[in-house]
Amino acid sequence: MSRPDLYRSGNTTSPKLDNVRKGTDIKSASLGTGLTAKNDHGTHWLIAPTSAMKFDEYVSLLRVLNSKCKKAGTRAAEEGIAEAFTVHIPLPASKSASKTIRVVYNALSAVYRDMPQIASWDENDYAYVGVLACALDSGELSLESAAWSGEEAESTKAQRFIAQAVAVHMQMEKQRLVSAEDESDEVVNTNNDHAVLISVLKLDNPQNPSTVFV
Repeated sequence: MSRPDLYRSGNTTSPKLDNVRKGTDIKSASLGTGLTAKNDHGTHWLIAPTSAMKFDEYVSLLRVLNSKCKKAGTRAAEEGIAEAFTVHIPLPASKSASKTIRVVYNALSAVYRDMPQIASWDENDYAYVGVLACALDSGELSLESAAWSGEEAESTKAQRFIAQAVAVHMQMEKQRLVSAEDESDEVVNTNNDHAVLISVLKLDNPQNPSTVFV
């Protein structure tokens, strides 16, 4: 999954672009032409193109911005890592009246909390999953928006993150219960939850781009 708009603060090659906010450019450079800070569900921001453009053009603009920025350096990188894990607090229990929303929320919350190893993910990615979980529970993000919308529809960034997090969560639960009795309550309940996740996110539809994660 390519995510050129996500930057890691705990990294000597990062100018801490993940700290950008709308109306507040990073200290060492403006975002420049063609890029803007976009709010993504309240507490997560990303550097987005101001208009439709080819992926390579977008990456090129990000590289130009990156070249103008002062890098964080080793000490700042270490501080960035400490800061990231300090603010990584557990999410509260779901308050939704919908059982389906609670099942999806619990899966995302578990990935946010436990941070299972996912290729190419860093702390920003796990934090974003937590943001999506809260947005879903509050109603800001609907179940319909969290799932692929159907044939010929493009998947969104949120949908891909949710699908990958849910897929990893289900895999970890299956591994944890591999030695449990097939008819135990925990196994039955887990299988039921997985069926809900697969159904509501349409991960059983081969045309869904996010099935690559399952």
